[in-house]
Amino acid sequence: MSNGIVFEKGKYTLTSTKSEVGSISIAEKNTKFTLSQKSDLNKKNLTIKAEDSGQGNLYFPGYEKKLTLDLGKKSDVKITIGTQNKAEMVVKEADATAKLSVVGKDSDAAIKKIVLNKPVSLSVDANTELLQIKEGAKKAVVTINNKVEKIQNKFNATIEDNTEKDKAEEETEKEEDAKKEESKEPSAPENGGAASGGGSSSGGGSSSGGGSSSGGGSNTGGGSSDSGSSSIAVESLQLNGNANISTDDGLAEISVQYSPANASSREVEWRVISGGEQAKIISSDNNKAVVQALDNGQYTLRAAVRNNPAVFAEISGKTENQKVSLAKGSMGTAGDGEISGLASGYGYILAGEGEYFSVASTGLFLAACQTEEEAIGRVGLLTGNSILKVDNAKVFRVIQIDLDRFLRKQYEIYMAIEEKDLTISNFIEIGNMAHDLGVAVEKKEMESADGAEKTNGRICQKKSRRKKIASGRNMMSLQLNL
Repeated sequence: MSNGIVFEKGKYTLTSTKSEVGSISIAEKNTKFTLSQKSDLNKKNLTIKAEDSGQGNLYFPGYEKKLTLDLGKKSDVKITIGTQNKAEMVVKEADATAKLSVVGKDSDAAIKKIVLNKPVSLSVDANTELLQIKEGAKKAVVTINNKVEKIQNKFNATIEDNTEKDKAEEETEKEEDAKKEESKEPSAPENGGAASGGGSSSGGGSSSGGGSSSGGGSNTGGGSSDSGSSSIAVESLQLNGNANISTDDGLAEISVQYSPANASSREVEWRVISGGEQAKIISSDNNKAVVQALDNGQYTLRAAVRNNPAVFAEISGKTENQKVSLAKGSMGTAGDGEISGLASGYGYILAGEGEYFSVASTGLFLAACQTEEEAIGRVGLLTGNSILKVDNAKVFRVIQIDLDRFLRKQYEIYMAIEEKDLTISNFIEIGNMAHDLGVAVEKKEMESADGAEKTNGRICQKKSRRKKIASGRNMMSLQLNL
């Protein structure tokens, strides 16, 4: 296949196991990966989108530039890097349910930087210079299995660094090996000389010295293979601490107690086994775990012995008084499952984690949209001052849609509706749209009332437009009656 490919306007999906662009190939047949039309293959700055539930492997044996990722819901992506030139990787958009694995082709492969702008479940298995976690990704879960030189995590995303555990295991093994070396039985002198473990030799051939079983061969000397090498297994665990969290984004510290107390393998793995939307682990070691509340509800935390997961302990907690997380600079006041303090009569959308949610006139937010423009086309004019039933566990930014923008979009949609498109099922929805348009026009007229002389022409135009909207409603009423 040619190394130079020109992508015109449109959407392109690479699906074949043999599809290759330069040094970039798709390793899974029928995997749902889309190469963004924004990508400039000549510069090798690529944007790759994994659609919802898309799974597969991407192989980058010689990639050197910047890779931008957009990961859909429940997508599972594995990227293998094979270069020492240290490419960059940015997760620009991602759903919290997405999984990403970054692997080095060999021990020499390395990445210059991994940046998380959105939450994702990330596994780092390649040498990395910098891992940077931004505010929008503070609910990410990161597992580090290879060397990461620098980590920027000021928003306390969950990070499990297995390389530290590996270092501890290596140190333990070295200590045990050293003890075994010290405890090895020394060899007896060839000529019956003094043996380091036993009594002195009385002459050249006497066995009363080093050869004596009570001397050099004795277990009380240096020859015992059991000395310092016995292992005491953990028989049970107990978790201690108050697992209940009653403050917004509050923390709970849970400690683990080993039995017997002199157990030699004191290593555990922590996991939230239920209520993952209510709480997450933000730090852990072999002695304790710190849990942060996300939403109101219940959660269960488990600690299991690393080399014997059948030995575990659990503790359950309740999370209360959690509020919606608002992005810095967002309007509104965060509450439990709601955002209050908004002005009525305007349209609103919520932007969060790569998605946009339209807010209905009742304050309930609708299904997610992929773009802000799409969401604006579905908003209603808020009749109250709150957005309701909002997920506490996500971070949102409230965007108020000004009336001009709302009118242009709604009018564009409404006027595109042909009479033949009217059905019983969409009749009420279109009627509500017409009503909202009328309300918006009236609101604009009221705002312009103090400058009526200057804007007289505009008001007349709006009145004419409103008449058309009203006539549209009358037309629909007539059709429904028929």
